[in-house]
Amino acid sequence: MMTEVEASQVDYLAHVVAMPPLLLIGLVGQSLNLFTLRHRSLNSAGFIYLRAGAVADIFSIFALVPFILRHAEKHWVRSYPAMWFHAHLELPIINSFLTAGTLCIVALTVDRYLSICHPMTAIRTINTTKKTHFIIFSLYAVAIAVFAPSAFQKEVVEEVDSSNRTYYLIKRDESMKENQVYQIYLMGREIIARLGPILVLVVLNAAITINLRRHAKRHRLLTVSNHRTRCDSRVSLQTGLPQPSPQPKRSRADVYESERRICVLLLITSITFIICNLPASLLSLVIGQSKEVSLKFQIFRAVANLLEVTSYFANFYCYALCSTEYRNAFLDMLSCRSHLTSMSTGESTTLKAKWKSFRMSRRRSAPQRLGVQSGVDERRSSVARSFLPHRTSII
Repeated sequence: MMTEVEASQVDYLAHVVAMPPLLLIGLVGQSLNLFTLRHRSLNSAGFIYLRAGAVADIFSIFALVPFILRHAEKHWVRSYPAMWFHAHLELPIINSFLTAGTLCIVALTVDRYLSICHPMTAIRTINTTKKTHFIIFSLYAVAIAVFAPSAFQKEVVEEVDSSNRTYYLIKRDESMKENQVYQIYLMGREIIARLGPILVLVVLNAAITINLRRHAKRHRLLTVSNHRTRCDSRVSLQTGLPQPSPQPKRSRADVYESERRICVLLLITSITFIICNLPASLLSLVIGQSKEVSLKFQIFRAVANLLEVTSYFANFYCYALCSTEYRNAFLDMLSCRSHLTSMSTGESTTLKAKWKSFRMSRRRSAPQRLGVQSGVDERRSSVARSFLPHRTSII
């Protein structure tokens, strides 16, 4: 058995001592994450879902501030409106934003699953930006609707102290435990908010991983085939035979690489979510039983709550560590790369661009056959001289 003093100590250590530093790290990380996801190269539907999830996580961090103040006993116990907020709105708001972020991850997973495993279905149901925003708005509405009934599971009780002053306490409505309709609601809420998303992420991410491996195998075979084709084209160049038609600008390898990059972010987010929300899901199945009075159970509940509210605090750092495209977008948003390039080399960017376009034009305009080269070298040298910086004559 556990005393009330021990229970309050566990709550204080978990929610007042440990939670604020973790939330501060999460706020910095998610703010940088949202800042990076605004980059012009990260504007596909998948990155829009990640952006919406980051917004929901930031809102949940601010919503946790009254929760921390209440556990630190810094709240206004003599104010009925303040205590009414803590009793009826505090946890529903927090859980609604956490669930909205979770549903955005699920939507991203479904979007990637259709794009990789069922590309024809994804083509027929093209996700425009307007449609993606409508889906995100619907997910937020679903999250709020799921936790709206939980606003009635607590009540405010009026008490009088020894100095005859009124204060208010928050107590759980015990009659709700005997209500069968409310018990069914709790089961449905846990399925939508925790258990269902975990199951969806495990199944769909497994399917995505299997299909990505198949794509990687096909990519290797295509690379070998393209290498042989280039060798054959060189032979035809020497023999004067017709060359094969050039490949399209956006090859299958580029499409595969684009899918793989965003799936790296998806896998990081999904694995982090599963690890951090699985204890809270198990907790929701055993809450209210006799184990609740034990010290070990209270410690487990405190750790599960900490993991759940900080499941997103490492997203930015994991993205930056594992995704080159994400790092490049972050550096570009900070304008670090452009400043370093222009200041460290001391070269004119216009001249470099001219040389790059000149080299590309040489490759595109190369003769298809090894024939007569008269006049070619002279024209190339004249074009090259036009791109060189003009100098005054040296005396």
